[in-house]
Amino acid sequence: NYRNFTESSVDGIYYRPGFYFRYFLGGIQNDYWSQLQMDPYGGHIQPDHSVIVNGETELHGDWHAHTTNVFGLTDYSNCVVGYAVDGTAIMGGGSIVYDSSGDSLGVASSSWRRRNANEYDANWSQNGNGFYIYDYLYEAGLSGSNLDEFNGGYTTLDGELTYCYFITPTFPLWPRNIRGSVNSIKYEFNEPPMKGNLQDGYIKDASGSLIDLKDNTIVDTFTTDNVGDYAISSDVTIPDLFKLEFEGGIDITTGEAITTKFSSISTKSEFLNNSGTINTTPITTLLTSIIEEESVINDSTISTSKEIIMKTLDISENMIQMDYIGNSSEKLAKINNKLETIANTLSVTMESDNITKTKAYASIAKTLRDASSNVFSFD
Repeated sequence: NYRNFTESSVDGIYYRPGFYFRYFLGGIQNDYWSQLQMDPYGGHIQPDHSVIVNGETELHGDWHAHTTNVFGLTDYSNCVVGYAVDGTAIMGGGSIVYDSSGDSLGVASSSWRRRNANEYDANWSQNGNGFYIYDYLYEAGLSGSNLDEFNGGYTTLDGELTYCYFITPTFPLWPRNIRGSVNSIKYEFNEPPMKGNLQDGYIKDASGSLIDLKDNTIVDTFTTDNVGDYAISSDVTIPDLFKLEFEGGIDITTGEAITTKFSSISTKSEFLNNSGTINTTPITTLLTSIIEEESVINDSTISTSKEIIMKTLDISENMIQMDYIGNSSEKLAKINNKLETIANTLSVTMESDNITKTKAYASIAKTLRDASSNVFSFD
């Protein structure tokens, strides 16, 4: 609930569109936090405290803390700490600035100052007490200052006198406007190649397939290596919704042949969020069976199925695809081993009904799905 009000009352009006608002949170006001200060876009910085510079209240919050600590007068002085969108280098706090002839002007100092009381327009803006951009004016030739309106000046980079922006301990702190022009911004994103491992114990020599669930076409095939890892060529475009399916292989610990068809269903966004890593385990196989019980497979059904797995197995979402061997997760090891034991038992005792281990996983999945309000113990 936005309200315009004065420093002393919620009843007054500030005519300052585009400059700053205050946000009134009814019911939580107290002596410490009575008014949460917001910028024109509803933004707020933490922590909410004032900074006194030269006796005046100025910008507050993390950005000032970072300019004095992370970009302090010694830590990053005379170092390039970044580049603006126009390609201009940004120098750390405490850097020496030069004029265009190469003469030193001393430590970089902003040429912006607080507005005087008579420089506010009562009809459209009022004093923001130094918390907002409109409270500041650029003044060329300001005493003790040496940067231009872009907080820029010259320094020597790679032996050449070069125009740069400078971080300063007073407003604007860093360049808020750019001197150069930007004709276009080209952003290139290189999708990471898909990789991961197959484990019920690490499984080598298993035949894997990447399947596009939009039309169930096989996009790529591959084989796990001697430690159960797989990788898909970076030339392969990962589908928006896909399934990894593995058959055969050898458990590298026991030397036993694998008869279970392991699988994992994921989305491209999950693949990107995991930096291209998708692991396949008995738990992901169980998740796949629950997902495939649905008539439609989409983000929603995947999310709902994950919730069933998380609830019934008492695990977090990041544990579903976790390399439980590499992460030495005793809990996940117990769950995965128990799932394989149950699947083995079902496939052996019901052999006459042609129950494979893969079908056994589907049967376990149905049990979990039907009893999703319960938590199953694998101790």
